[in-house]
Parts: sequence; C-alpha cells; structure tokens
Amino acid sequence: MTARAIVSVLAALAFAACAGAAADHEKLGDRDYAERHFGDALVEYGLAIKQGATPRVRAKAGAAAL
Repeated sequence: MTARAIVSVLAALAFAACAGAAADHEKLGDRDYAERHFGDALVEYGLAIKQGATPRVRAKAGAAAL
C-alpha cells in the first residue's frame, strides 16, 4: 500500500469512529436515565439536542431535568 492509501484508510476509520460516537448521545442518556443518573442523562440529552435532535429528545431532557 502507498502512504496515500494508508492515510485514506486511517481517515475513513477515524471518521467512522467519530460518527458512531456522535449518534449515541440519546442512547447514552436513556441508559443514564434508566440507572437513575438524571444529571448525567440531562448532559447527554443536551449534547443530542445540540446535534439537532428530535422533539422526543427534548421531552426526555425535560423529564431528566425534573
């Protein structure tokens, strides 16, 4: 493999890793909420909202805040 191909593969792997982590904030918030860690859930839901989440996530954040 050439150096350019190696860099391309590494960049693709890094992008895939970041994209997966970014999409999990709602799931992480759900897990924290189920474990009764409401403050942590609120933080995760807040991150999901910043990424442009649905109104459902905003409702979950409101429940965690209560």
